[in-house]
Amino acid sequence: IYNVLLFPDGGWMVDQRPEEDEVEGSSRSHQLELLRQLCLPLMCVLLHNVLHSTEQYKQCLQLADVISSEQYQLYKVFRKDELQKMLSLFRDTSLALLGSNLDPLGYDMTQKS
Repeated sequence: IYNVLLFPDGGWMVDQRPEEDEVEGSSRSHQLELLRQLCLPLMCVLLHNVLHSTEQYKQCLQLADVISSEQYQLYKVFRKDELQKMLSLFRDTSLALLGSNLDPLGYDMTQKS
């Protein structure tokens, strides 16, 4: 799933072919953008669920970094409610980390004497 999220050349389902016919090219680009908006948020939720259920909490929070990254700009394909859902999932992950005696970002909280 990470390979889909981190797809090179502008991202997964971004048209790299030159637009020969303006009407057809614009329609194709629009359809690809709609597919990205439909699929990518769902894939992020699915990946988070897999990582969270297998207790790979640090990797869950790395997903937050990927989504918010300016390099990949995945956050742009999310609707507001989808971003709120992801934030809620990341909050649950941070709570699980706190329950494991780690800080909310997954770092060890033991104090050195």
